[in-house]
Amino acid sequence: MLAIVDEGWMLARLVAGDTKQVLGIRSMSPAEVGGLKEASAVVTTMTGHNLIGPLIKSTNRLGSVTTGALQYSDRAADLEFRAEWSMALDEWLMHLAMFRRRTEREVGLALGQSAHDHAASHFQRLYDEHPEFRACWDWRNAAQHHVNPLHITHLHADESNFDGRTEWSIAPAAVAATGYGWSRIARDRLAEGPSVWELVSSAIDACERVLFAVIAHNEERIGNAADLIFGLCREVMNTIDEQPEGPVTFAAFQAEADGDSLVGLSIHPLRYDLASHALLAIDNAREHFGEPRKWTPAKSTPPTQ
Repeated sequence: MLAIVDEGWMLARLVAGDTKQVLGIRSMSPAEVGGLKEASAVVTTMTGHNLIGPLIKSTNRLGSVTTGALQYSDRAADLEFRAEWSMALDEWLMHLAMFRRRTEREVGLALGQSAHDHAASHFQRLYDEHPEFRACWDWRNAAQHHVNPLHITHLHADESNFDGRTEWSIAPAAVAATGYGWSRIARDRLAEGPSVWELVSSAIDACERVLFAVIAHNEERIGNAADLIFGLCREVMNTIDEQPEGPVTFAAFQAEADGDSLVGLSIHPLRYDLASHALLAIDNAREHFGEPRKWTPAKSTPPTQ
C-alpha cells in the first residue's frame, strides 16, 4: 500500500489486529509514485474485462430473453414480454457501440495517443469491412433515431431443417421502411437472411478479435506495468513476519485546519490481482494469434474476459 505522510509518499503495509496500523517501509520519489499511478491505470484498463464485460453481460441477458421467445413463440405476442425483449435488445445495441467508444477512450487514457489511434484504426476497419458488425451498428443507429429495433424483426420457421425450430431474423423489407440509410454492406448481408443470432455472434467474435489485437499491440507496456506493481508488492511482502499483514489500499495524510492537526486515510491499492489478470489477458491474446504463452502458466480452460 501507499501511505501519504508529511514527508511525502511512502511504501507501506497494513498490520491487522485489534486496531489496524499503517507501517511505512520506505519513502517513494514523485517520479516513482507517478510511474505507479500510470502502471495501475494500465493494468486496470487492459485486463480486457473492464472493456468488453458490459457487452458480454448484455449479450447474455438478450440471449436469456430471446430463448424464451424461441421456445414459446406465443410469448412473443405478450406485450409485457415484448417490452422486456425490446429493452434487452436496445441495451445490447447500446453496449455494442459503447464497447468501441469505451475501448478507444480508455486505451488512449491509459497508454496514450498512439495506442488510441491503433485501437481506433481496428474499429474503423471493422466498421468498414465486417458485414455483421456493420449491420448491428446500423441497426443501433436506426433504433436510436427511427424505430423500435424489435419491430423490424420477426419469428419464423427455419426452412433449412424439418424439426420445427423457430428462427429470429431481421426483415429486409422492414429495414427499407425505417427511413434510415443502412449501408450497402449491411443491406447485402441482411438480404442473405441471417438469423439475428448469427449477426450477434459474429459481431461479438469480431469485437473480441479487436480487443485481442489491442492487447497484443501493447504487450510490452502492459507487462512492464504489471512487473512494476509486482516488484513493489514483493518489497512489501519481504518485510512481513508471521502477523496477518499485507500490501493493501491505504494512504495516510496529515493536514492543518484552524490550528488543528487532522489525520485521514485515502485508498490507493497495490492491485497485484489486476496485474495478474492483465498478464493473463496478454497470454490469451497471444494464444488467439497462435503464439505461445509468455507471461502466465498454461491452463486447461481459458478464463472469461
